[in-house]
Amino acid sequence: MTIAVHIDLTDQQKDHTANFNYNCFSVLAAGNPGHHFIFIFDRPFETSIITEKNITPVLMGPQIKNRLLQHYFYNFKIPRVLNKYHADFFISTDTCSLRTTVLQCLILHDLSFLQKNNLFAKSDTRYLKRYTRFFIKKSASVIVLNAELKKTIAGLFPAADEKVSITSVGLNEKFFPLENEKADAVRGRLTEGKQYFVFFATATSVANIITMLKSFSLFKKWQKSNMQLLILLSANQNQNTVKDLSNYKYREDVKIIPFEGPETMATSLAAAYAAIHLPCMEITETEGLHALACNVPLITTNTDFNKSIYKDGALYAAPNEKDISEKMMLLYKDEKLRNSQV
Repeated sequence: MTIAVHIDLTDQQKDHTANFNYNCFSVLAAGNPGHHFIFIFDRPFETSIITEKNITPVLMGPQIKNRLLQHYFYNFKIPRVLNKYHADFFISTDTCSLRTTVLQCLILHDLSFLQKNNLFAKSDTRYLKRYTRFFIKKSASVIVLNAELKKTIAGLFPAADEKVSITSVGLNEKFFPLENEKADAVRGRLTEGKQYFVFFATATSVANIITMLKSFSLFKKWQKSNMQLLILLSANQNQNTVKDLSNYKYREDVKIIPFEGPETMATSLAAAYAAIHLPCMEITETEGLHALACNVPLITTNTDFNKSIYKDGALYAAPNEKDISEKMMLLYKDEKLRNSQV
């Protein structure tokens, strides 16, 4: 069987291993040498990332920089390459080709464009609202990453319910628990040996940084501890993400850790006392799951979407400083509870 996949690396994606399609289908190619995989790129890529003999990379323009180019790419360029390589199946993320007869699998990470305050440009929101129903209808199968998203699709598109399946999110193997001695060494390097909370600053959570800082202020006020706060920046964030930190009362106890690759993030996370992820959108991200993989307790927002991902593996808080700080204090004071979360 010949399976074609669009590997949609973006300009901001510094780490190709964070790409879901690349990760997933590289593993599948390694485990299925009898099948032929076509990796389609719309941007230049390092040839070293093609690790299996049964993967054929194809670089094809134009680079997808907006929805118009995306529409052209999927509906005019993709059908040609599928025909050229006699593809039996085509896999893509969040969009598909409406002009091919090749069977397609649509991977939907989220439907956040339906939310009022989403992260998309208005033109992107209009495009996705108009075409997603056609993408779902056209696809032979639809893959989602959690039960809540499947439930949402069933409510919006009842006829598509039977073609929707749930798959687990693949995690980077660099995220794992650290031995006590190694964790102490990481804390010695980052915080002079002090314990610390980690806050994930991602595209979906940067709007809650002020809430996080206020929560940390309440925690410091009531606990009088030397606990630190590390803000871990994702690949698409920079130092300017955190505004006016110089005016913050506990600024000496807050450190910003820029993204330098998964290894740096993994060690910083694995040595943490607890992790806090406060997404303002219903998007499946791996940060919280990486915390659990490192045996680090997780505090996240109290939503059905998050509960469908973490179930009993997290503490849930309302998105306000009072409730978040209370969960931080609960973990700090109740060692038995904290140990039950790791």
